[in-house]
Amino acid sequence: MDSIGLVFVVVLAVVAWFVLRRANELCVFVVENGKCTLASGRAPPALFGQVDDIVTRSRVDHATLRIVVESGLPRLIADSRVPDAVIQQVRNCVGQYQVAHFRRGRRA
Repeated sequence: MDSIGLVFVVVLAVVAWFVLRRANELCVFVVENGKCTLASGRAPPALFGQVDDIVTRSRVDHATLRIVVESGLPRLIADSRVPDAVIQQVRNCVGQYQVAHFRRGRRA
């Protein structure tokens, strides 16, 4: 019975981690074969166009760009495959918007 209880607690902790991780997520941009798509959440249409331009010009093939709320402001979290110059350009674009703009933006 102890091993079943331990497995239950571990599964519950993993599920809670996934739920809490996505609780502050505004949107996710996924770049596949150089094409940018809004995978989840909402984003201002102008931001989508800016991010698409940046990844196209920089020739980024595959990447995941998450925008989350941190201290009441949108913050970019990019995976390690994205060059620092691209991260900074996208971060500058994200900084132009408030959380309310994301909440009213277009859906994925």
